[in-house]
Amino acid sequence: MKHLILLFLLSPLSVIAQIPNSSFSDWEIQGDMEIPSGWVFNDDFCCAYIEKVAPSEIGDFALKVYTYYPQLEPFDWAIQTTFAVEEVHPYLFGKYKIDSLLNHGKAIIEVFQHLESTYELIGSMELNDKTTDYEIFNIPLNQSLEADSLRIRITTQFSLLSQM
Repeated sequence: MKHLILLFLLSPLSVIAQIPNSSFSDWEIQGDMEIPSGWVFNDDFCCAYIEKVAPSEIGDFALKVYTYYPQLEPFDWAIQTTFAVEEVHPYLFGKYKIDSLLNHGKAIIEVFQHLESTYELIGSMELNDKTTDYEIFNIPLNQSLEADSLRIRITTQFSLLSQM
Protein backbone atom coordinates (compact mmCIF):
# COMPACT_ATOMS: atom_id res chain seq x y z
CA MET A 1 0.00 0.00 0.00
CA LYS A 2 1.24 3.45 -0.79
CA HIS A 3 -0.03 6.65 0.75
CA LEU A 4 0.83 9.84 -1.06
CA ILE A 5 0.40 13.06 0.86
CA LEU A 6 0.59 15.98 -1.53
CA LEU A 7 0.91 19.72 -1.09
CA PHE A 8 1.45 22.33 -3.78
CA LEU A 9 3.78 25.12 -2.74
CA LEU A 10 3.04 28.73 -3.40
CA SER A 11 5.55 29.93 -5.94
CA PRO A 12 6.37 32.87 -8.15
CA LEU A 13 4.97 30.92 -11.10
CA SER A 14 1.46 31.98 -11.88
CA VAL A 15 0.50 28.36 -12.71
CA ILE A 16 0.44 27.58 -9.00
CA ALA A 17 -1.88 30.52 -8.36
CA GLN A 18 -4.15 29.24 -11.15
CA ILE A 19 -4.49 25.71 -9.71
CA PRO A 20 -7.87 25.55 -8.00
CA ASN A 21 -7.44 25.14 -4.25
CA SER A 22 -3.71 24.48 -4.67
CA SER A 23 -3.16 24.55 -0.91
CA PHE A 24 -5.93 21.97 -0.33
CA SER A 25 -7.34 24.29 2.34
CA ASP A 26 -10.97 24.15 1.11
CA TRP A 27 -12.95 20.91 1.10
CA GLU A 28 -16.56 20.08 0.26
CA ILE A 29 -18.88 17.11 0.65
CA GLN A 30 -19.71 15.31 -2.60
CA GLY A 31 -21.91 12.28 -2.14
CA ASP A 32 -20.61 10.44 0.91
CA MET A 33 -17.05 11.77 0.86
CA GLU A 34 -15.10 14.97 1.35
CA ILE A 35 -12.92 16.13 -1.57
CA PRO A 36 -10.80 19.24 -2.19
CA SER A 37 -12.84 22.09 -3.72
CA GLY A 38 -12.05 22.53 -7.43
CA TRP A 39 -10.92 18.91 -7.81
CA VAL A 40 -12.79 15.87 -9.19
CA PHE A 41 -12.57 12.40 -7.64
CA ASN A 42 -12.80 9.46 -10.03
CA ASP A 43 -15.39 7.30 -8.30
CA ASP A 44 -15.27 4.88 -11.27
CA PHE A 45 -11.79 3.90 -10.08
CA CYS A 46 -12.80 1.50 -7.31
CA CYS A 47 -9.40 1.13 -5.71
CA ALA A 48 -8.48 4.75 -4.92
CA TYR A 49 -9.26 6.67 -1.77
CA ILE A 50 -8.61 10.25 -0.74
CA GLU A 51 -8.80 12.06 2.56
CA LYS A 52 -8.02 15.36 4.19
CA VAL A 53 -5.06 15.24 6.56
CA ALA A 54 -3.48 17.89 8.74
CA PRO A 55 0.21 18.05 7.85
CA SER A 56 2.71 18.91 10.54
CA GLU A 57 4.75 21.47 8.65
CA ILE A 58 2.82 23.17 5.83
CA GLY A 59 -0.64 24.69 5.66
CA ASP A 60 -3.85 23.62 7.32
CA PHE A 61 -4.51 20.49 5.26
CA ALA A 62 -3.00 18.19 2.67
CA LEU A 63 -4.49 15.70 0.22
CA LYS A 64 -3.85 12.04 0.99
CA VAL A 65 -4.30 9.64 -1.97
CA TYR A 66 -4.00 5.90 -1.39
CA THR A 67 -5.03 2.42 -2.49
CA TYR A 68 -5.29 -0.91 -0.70
CA TYR A 69 -5.84 -3.14 -3.71
CA PRO A 70 -3.49 -4.29 -6.47
CA GLN A 71 -4.39 -3.41 -10.04
CA LEU A 72 -4.19 -6.20 -12.60
CA GLU A 73 -4.51 -3.82 -15.55
CA PRO A 74 -3.42 -0.22 -16.14
CA PHE A 75 -5.83 2.23 -14.57
CA ASP A 76 -6.80 5.81 -15.09
CA TRP A 77 -6.60 8.46 -12.35
CA ALA A 78 -7.79 8.98 -8.78
CA ILE A 79 -8.24 12.77 -8.55
CA GLN A 80 -7.76 15.64 -11.00
CA THR A 81 -8.26 19.33 -11.59
CA THR A 82 -8.43 21.35 -14.82
CA PHE A 83 -7.80 25.08 -15.06
CA ALA A 84 -7.33 27.76 -17.73
CA VAL A 85 -3.87 29.11 -18.51
CA GLU A 86 -2.84 32.27 -20.29
CA GLU A 87 0.92 31.74 -20.49
CA VAL A 88 3.49 28.95 -20.81
CA HIS A 89 4.70 27.39 -17.57
CA PRO A 90 8.08 25.62 -17.50
CA TYR A 91 7.38 23.37 -14.51
CA LEU A 92 5.06 22.37 -11.69
CA PHE A 93 6.46 21.90 -8.24
CA GLY A 94 5.17 21.10 -4.80
CA LYS A 95 5.80 18.89 -1.81
CA TYR A 96 4.89 15.29 -1.17
CA LYS A 97 5.39 12.62 1.46
CA ILE A 98 4.99 8.88 0.97
CA ASP A 99 4.29 7.41 4.38
CA SER A 100 3.67 3.77 3.49
CA LEU A 101 4.99 1.63 0.68
CA LEU A 102 4.70 -1.92 -0.63
CA ASN A 103 7.03 -3.38 -3.22
CA HIS A 104 6.01 -2.56 -6.79
CA GLY A 105 4.04 0.51 -5.74
CA LYS A 106 4.17 4.06 -7.00
CA ALA A 107 2.44 7.39 -6.86
CA ILE A 108 1.94 9.25 -10.15
CA ILE A 109 1.47 12.96 -10.86
CA GLU A 110 0.68 13.83 -14.49
CA VAL A 111 0.15 17.18 -16.21
CA PHE A 112 -1.76 17.45 -19.49
CA GLN A 113 -2.41 20.41 -21.79
CA HIS A 114 -5.63 20.97 -23.72
CA LEU A 115 -4.69 21.54 -27.34
CA GLU A 116 -6.87 21.20 -30.44
CA SER A 117 -9.75 19.53 -28.53
CA THR A 118 -7.58 16.82 -26.92
CA TYR A 119 -5.51 16.44 -23.78
CA GLU A 120 -1.83 15.69 -24.29
CA LEU A 121 0.62 14.60 -21.58
CA ILE A 122 3.30 17.30 -21.10
CA GLY A 123 4.92 16.23 -17.83
CA SER A 124 4.81 13.46 -15.28
CA MET A 125 6.59 12.04 -12.30
CA GLU A 126 6.49 8.66 -10.61
CA LEU A 127 7.32 8.66 -6.93
CA ASN A 128 8.59 5.31 -5.69
CA ASP A 129 10.46 5.84 -2.44
CA LYS A 130 9.16 6.10 1.10
CA THR A 131 9.96 9.46 2.70
CA THR A 132 10.06 10.46 6.34
CA ASP A 133 9.65 14.18 5.67
CA TYR A 134 8.05 16.24 2.94
CA GLU A 135 10.15 16.24 -0.23
CA ILE A 136 10.02 18.70 -3.13
CA PHE A 137 8.94 17.45 -6.54
CA ASN A 138 9.64 19.38 -9.72
CA ILE A 139 7.97 18.30 -12.96
CA PRO A 140 9.32 19.94 -16.15
CA LEU A 141 6.47 20.82 -18.50
CA ASN A 142 6.59 20.86 -22.29
CA GLN A 143 3.64 23.22 -22.73
CA SER A 144 2.62 24.69 -26.08
CA LEU A 145 1.91 28.40 -26.57
CA GLU A 146 -1.52 27.41 -27.90
CA ALA A 147 -2.65 25.43 -24.80
CA ASP A 148 -5.77 26.92 -23.25
CA SER A 149 -5.87 24.80 -20.08
CA LEU A 150 -3.86 22.35 -17.99
CA ARG A 151 -5.03 19.25 -16.15
CA ILE A 152 -3.28 17.71 -13.17
CA ARG A 153 -3.99 14.04 -12.35
CA ILE A 154 -2.85 12.22 -9.23
CA THR A 155 -3.07 8.54 -8.38
CA THR A 156 -1.35 5.67 -6.56
CA GLN A 157 -1.04 2.04 -7.48
CA PHE A 158 0.63 -1.19 -6.60
CA SER A 159 0.70 -4.52 -8.35
CA LEU A 160 1.29 -8.10 -7.34
CA LEU A 161 4.02 -9.53 -9.54
CA SER A 162 4.35 -13.30 -9.90
CA GLN A 163 7.81 -14.74 -9.43
CA MET A 164 9.18 -17.27 -11.92
